[in-house]
Amino acid sequence: MVVEDGHEVWHIDLDNVQDIRAVMSKSNAQDIQAEMAAEINDLKDEITLLKSQLTEKDKQISELHVLLAVTQPKQLEEAGKRRWWMFWRR
Repeated sequence: MVVEDGHEVWHIDLDNVQDIRAVMSKSNAQDIQAEMAAEINDLKDEITLLKSQLTEKDKQISELHVLLAVTQPKQLEEAGKRRWWMFWRR
């Protein structure tokens, strides 16, 4: 860095710029690739978790259908015994 007329001026050797760009781009590419690989692994873990949660929810829904099928006829039978206007007299 050189100071000329009160301003800082950088002198750069253009031959070195090409080498610096090559090293920086290679380093940046490796960093980006490592970040992408880490992100992909995180996404795969999240997908696995979501699949297991979905499987568990499917089981719960299936169990609820069974419970509903067992209890619904009983409720309909009890509802048939009561007159609908008796609901309002509670």
